Amino acid sequence: MPLKSSGQVGQRGTRVGVHALNVPVFETEWAAMVEYQYRVMVFPSGVSAGDLRLAVAQEAEYGHWELSRLLLYLGGARKVWLRRKIIRVQRTTWEGTAAHQG
Repeated sequence: MPLKSSGQVGQRGTRVGVHALNVPVFETEWAAMVEYQYRVMVFPSGVSAGDLRLAVAQEAEYGHWELSRLLLYLGGARKVWLRRKIIRVQRTTWEGTAAHQG
């Protein structure tokens, strides 16, 4: 993703991860699996904080991502992890009525 004012390029990658949430219900714990899709963006040390914030904000807003983690390396490079929930839609079957079956 080219950044406008600095000309630097951030690298991106996407992966899928699973997290377990413990939900207490009636003195028992149910494990609800929540799946997230992750996007990792790496920015070199020459990218300004404003350009980084703009790139991450645009990616988050238009791709429906949320910030998961930000890592600042010793040389000034930054690695940003964005995540979003994967929504699984269950297929519903329609059996029809007896009049339509033939």
